[in-house]
Amino acid sequence: TDLVAMYGEDYNISSITDYYWYRVDDDTVQISFQNQCQHELFYFAKDNVCHPSNQIYHKTYYVDDTDPEIELTVEGHGYYDSCVDYLKVGKTFSLEAEDNHSCAAGIESIFGRYEWINETGVKHYFPAEGDPNSINGSVLASKYGYTESEIADYWWYYTNESQTEGFFMEECTHILYYWTKDNVCHRSDIHDITFKVDGSEPEAWLN
Repeated sequence: TDLVAMYGEDYNISSITDYYWYRVDDDTVQISFQNQCQHELFYFAKDNVCHPSNQIYHKTYYVDDTDPEIELTVEGHGYYDSCVDYLKVGKTFSLEAEDNHSCAAGIESIFGRYEWINETGVKHYFPAEGDPNSINGSVLASKYGYTESEIADYWWYYTNESQTEGFFMEECTHILYYWTKDNVCHRSDIHDITFKVDGSEPEAWLN
């Protein structure tokens, strides 16, 4: 559309005439971007007697459409055999989250919880309700839309960092669950790993 011919010389500036423009006959418009990349948005308004806004507005958006990832590592004093991970009591494991692409929004939080199973098979769940640095999964469901029962039905420890560490002090089986989210609410898969935690010294004897 020739805006100069339609609305007058107020529109005869290169920042308008050098480009094509979408037109919306309303005072409100909703815009969404579908491609993961950098977007430059330019916009202006006009009133019903053809006055343009006093400037061309410009805003840059970095559109993120990729889920973050999280990795667990154990440095030393761990052992893997026949699909079982063994871990020494008190040995630190690390969780590191990444959001790696050109328009990544960045990691907001890491979430984790665990169950330990005593010698009679009874499960104990951590964090317990109201533990420090924990959040109810139902809050995550209402705030971020994470309504899956594997999130919403449990309490979670969380940190607003991209790295964190943990350890277990109970000599028994532990099941660790962990995941991460970025700053625009994409989340990773929920991972789980089972550790057999060993807190006993071996014995040796001579026959």
